[in-house]
Amino acid sequence: MESSIILDGKSVRLTEPRCVAEAIRMGQNIILLDSRSFVEYNTSHINRAVNIGGNRAVKKKFFKYEVPVDLLLAKLVNVVDTNELKLTPIIVYDQCVEDLGNLRPDCFLHCVLLQLLRKYSPIFVLRGGFLGFRAVYPDLCWESSEKLAGEDIAEYQASDCGLEQILDQCLSAVGIEVSPSPSPSSSATSAAASSQSSSGSTSLSLKTFSLTESGAGNPGRQQPSIGDIKSSASTPFSPESPRPSPILPHVVLGSQADAVSAATCQQYGITHVINVSVDGAAPSHIPADRFFRIPVHDNYTDIMIPFFKDAFTFIDNAKAVRGKVLIHCSAGISRSPTLAIAYLMYSGRMTMREAYKEQNPKDYCFLIGLLSGLDKSRCCQPPQKCVKW
Repeated sequence: MESSIILDGKSVRLTEPRCVAEAIRMGQNIILLDSRSFVEYNTSHINRAVNIGGNRAVKKKFFKYEVPVDLLLAKLVNVVDTNELKLTPIIVYDQCVEDLGNLRPDCFLHCVLLQLLRKYSPIFVLRGGFLGFRAVYPDLCWESSEKLAGEDIAEYQASDCGLEQILDQCLSAVGIEVSPSPSPSSSATSAAASSQSSSGSTSLSLKTFSLTESGAGNPGRQQPSIGDIKSSASTPFSPESPRPSPILPHVVLGSQADAVSAATCQQYGITHVINVSVDGAAPSHIPADRFFRIPVHDNYTDIMIPFFKDAFTFIDNAKAVRGKVLIHCSAGISRSPTLAIAYLMYSGRMTMREAYKEQNPKDYCFLIGLLSGLDKSRCCQPPQKCVKW
């Protein structure tokens, strides 16, 4: 697995959750960008992160225009001199990206990286995304008090997300006039403040920062170009409703609507379904022996523990017959991605799983301890070699 990619002659590298956690705890200067939607960010995010995903209109403008990211970041992190940004590591994360080679050009994270690389290099991407980080460091994540048990997202006001107004101001500053989408008025100042985590300030001062690379890899091996990769492990942006997101060739993340749609299942080759919720009927077009339910509410991932072994066996059996499993819950933000991350780790696809490569894969209880954020999992992280920027 490659630890970095070369895009337009510039570098994008993976960094480990341990390194970001250390930077947060030590108060080191970083710019931590959450590329997920504001709905997801407003529900839970890593401390000190600012949201750059916004709403659908923000994503459309990122794809359409050459965004002055220096001006945008300066507003988001309250910096007057944009030159300060060049001295600060920029780390981006999405929901659960694991392999840079699996980013497609129509993926929003891919678009964000392209925009950032016009001004900055290298850019770091958090391995495992938000879900991978939260699994190991739940104490370094903020969660909305408005999020109730059984819900995947927290309630929010449309005016809470002012990123589009900030983006329009930055585009206007470089001569790009856009028509703002109808939305409640809010000032850029308050919008910038609302896009930041209440758990920590992102105001910058000049300090030395070191970050762990996920491995230099083989220096003699040519790095793949991001445009040459065709598979997708990160949700591509679509102006329409979200579509199923392939995680592995035989595992797809989706929604209840995807599961009950025979046309969608046929389009994506879905033959098996796992429903990680107490709600939602089994799809009529899926045979009973190809449907598996984990009847849990959100915020109760510990209750998932007894089901993981059977769920992994279910997925492996589907793979053995060349099937494809759709995993879904309600909004696809918490429960189903947790199961997907667990399976990635169990099957040896995620780096965090490599720490346990000498263990019997059937010893999944320790894996669940990792996902539940038990402190003992932290001592099992492999030592990382840190390099200076």
